[in-house]
Amino acid sequence: TIPIPLSSMTDNEHTVTVYAEDRLGVVGEPIVRKFRISLEEPKAECIYPSIEETVNGFITLSGNASDKNGIAKVQVSIDNGNTFNDVVGRESWSYDFDTRIVQDGTHVVFIKVWDNYGIHGMYSSLINIDNTNPQIDLDLPLDGSKVNGNLFFSGRTTDNIGLKNLDIVIKNSSNIDELYKN
Repeated sequence: TIPIPLSSMTDNEHTVTVYAEDRLGVVGEPIVRKFRISLEEPKAECIYPSIEETVNGFITLSGNASDKNGIAKVQVSIDNGNTFNDVVGRESWSYDFDTRIVQDGTHVVFIKVWDNYGIHGMYSSLINIDNTNPQIDLDLPLDGSKVNGNLFFSGRTTDNIGLKNLDIVIKNSSNIDELYKN
């Protein structure tokens, strides 16, 4: 046994030649073997969408993968790792996804990546999905009501993720919009 620290080697394919020599200097036939080294698992990341963004409808997940031995395959899972789907590309990859097939909220995207030697890694990212429109209930003014003095609006609005703002547009008799922001 001749110990060779793996840390002294590099990634990729190597060739080792082994031969023996007796005390009289006679050398036997060499034996040549090829072997592959992968010092670390391949890396992968989802770069779009970022966790700060909320997406809806059809989107394209995109990301990067890297390994010194090259990337053989990348897959993603949107259903907590129950199923994985092939992406398009390898080092730079994309996956088209209809967010309407999952519930609104924050979901984990699992990313599996394999290098050209079959070594794999698994990573995760988060995706925020909101496909549900805000709901508005307008109690006042009643449809067709007559108002003099102060105009009063009353109602409720809700959204399962969060409401950014509420705008009111009033059209006058000339059909000109007047916008009131809250």
